[in-house]
Amino acid sequence: MLFDGKKAIGVEYLRKGKLEQVYARKEVILSAGAVQSPQLLMLSGVGPQEHLTEMGIEVVQHNAHVGQHLQDHLGVDFLYKCKVPTLNDELHSAFGKLWAGLKFIFLRKGPCRLSVNQGGGFVRSSPDKDQPDLQLYFSPVSYTRAPAKTRPLMNPDPFSAFLIGYSNCRVKSEGEIRLASKDPLAAPVIDPKYFSHEDDIKLMLEGSKLMRKLAQTEAFKDIITEEIRPGKEMDSDEALIKDIHSYAWTVFHASCTCRMGPDADQSVVDPRLRVHGLENLRVVDASIMPFMVSGNTNAPTIMIGEKGSDLILEDHR
Repeated sequence: MLFDGKKAIGVEYLRKGKLEQVYARKEVILSAGAVQSPQLLMLSGVGPQEHLTEMGIEVVQHNAHVGQHLQDHLGVDFLYKCKVPTLNDELHSAFGKLWAGLKFIFLRKGPCRLSVNQGGGFVRSSPDKDQPDLQLYFSPVSYTRAPAKTRPLMNPDPFSAFLIGYSNCRVKSEGEIRLASKDPLAAPVIDPKYFSHEDDIKLMLEGSKLMRKLAQTEAFKDIITEEIRPGKEMDSDEALIKDIHSYAWTVFHASCTCRMGPDADQSVVDPRLRVHGLENLRVVDASIMPFMVSGNTNAPTIMIGEKGSDLILEDHR
């Protein structure tokens, strides 16, 4: 962003390797997400003074909360071999993939028109909880041989199997986004600090125990032949916690890094999404969430965009 004192006046960007500038008639709207919105603010001189000075960036507005309070949902899957056919049987072979593709192209039917999960819900980890704190997932497919950091949705295991899984709704751990350098093309440093709050690992442990209870229900136990992940040898709390630490995956629900609030000492933007201490600069994306929502972030983020557009129009009528 470009500033004239405390007033945002435009943006600077690269186009075909050439540095260019564009100026705003009304205000600048930052909507780059929970990772890059704080990154762009800090690159522009808005953020923790000590960190910006360390990066060699001139401070326009000190705000210790830019890039802080990063929250995300984490998930864990339990995989089971079963006696009945699943999508594994339909999609594993090359012919199966081809047939699934043809069915989608010509009939708009088959597995290619399914979402990632075919079932789910929200539950309480224990009866004493006053609201759901776990989100559940079910999918008739499994990927025990997936390479690290990949999820090959069209190349499942060569045997009948399915997965049930969960993610934590009530996240308490907070991470941060920091700059690696003042180079705008350098990726920021993302430190999610997963499980830095002990309540989060306790909740995930309850989630793993719940998966085992579900597998023993009448609907599942008659078709399950084997638990293939994490495996029956993981039968103690200590083993399950170790599995959670080593296996848990992000649900890609990053948020809260430019959080909203009335107090500039506790937040980045005000209730109208304007950056505290600055003029004509607003943030409109998932980063403004004051705290993590319980479920998927897609609909809430759409709502933020819709509400943000209303606020912008109201302020410029």
